[in-house]
Amino acid sequence: MIVELFGPSGVGKTTLSHALASVLRSHGYPVEVVSSARPSEQFGTDGPASPPAQFKVHIKRAAKAFGAVAALLAWSHERPIEAELMSMLMEQPLWTRVRNRRYLLWLRKWWEDARSSERIIIFDQGYLSALCSTVCRDSALRAVTSGALDRLPKPDILVSIDAAQTEIEARLRARLGRLGPIARMLELDISTTLRQVAIAAELRDELARSKKLPLVCCSNVGSPLRIAQAIADEIEAHPSAQLLLPGKQACYGPPRSVDHRTSHDLRFVIDR
Repeated sequence: MIVELFGPSGVGKTTLSHALASVLRSHGYPVEVVSSARPSEQFGTDGPASPPAQFKVHIKRAAKAFGAVAALLAWSHERPIEAELMSMLMEQPLWTRVRNRRYLLWLRKWWEDARSSERIIIFDQGYLSALCSTVCRDSALRAVTSGALDRLPKPDILVSIDAAQTEIEARLRARLGRLGPIARMLELDISTTLRQVAIAAELRDELARSKKLPLVCCSNVGSPLRIAQAIADEIEAHPSAQLLLPGKQACYGPPRSVDHRTSHDLRFVIDR
């Protein structure tokens, strides 16, 4: 069962994904988190302090660089959706295209593995995040997002997360402050990254209207564990999740109707 967290960069997807995994494990579910976070963010907001931890960060960064080279060599193995997303980046610098291709190859591998898993696999970001980060680089691409959205691989449950733009901006500035000079050069500037806020909201609203997959919407305000508990309650109501508990059988209840409140009022809503 695939659970994908979605929202603009800096909204808190990685923190919430680990909190959600913790809650689900405490309820007896087999859970795995597939995290795409930067190596330095694996250790919390203060970054790695000990020499062994710092060495681990350097090894992970080297592995990502190696993966980028491998992405160039595997250019002929693109699938249609990967080719479509990459075609949107043709005006971007080579390194941007290489990094995005490496991410898409990594994502495809883990997504395929997750499809055959008997666990709940939580992606802190997936294909929707890839689309959002691609479109934010060029406002002209927003006209083609609807078509691309239809062709993206879909999770079993999508968790859409939002937060105040001022809070997201503060997190982005803190993130940049923790990066070294070279890593900072590879990041998008904050104004470009913040375009994801509006793009993510548009994608979420379009998915809510289409009702093509279960959608949980939440605001990342307050304790991550409290928010994770509310999300876990909705995940546990999904028939696929119920089958992952030993001795449980799926219970198919009547679908809940979508809540059409504005994004400012959204807290925990599911359209199943």
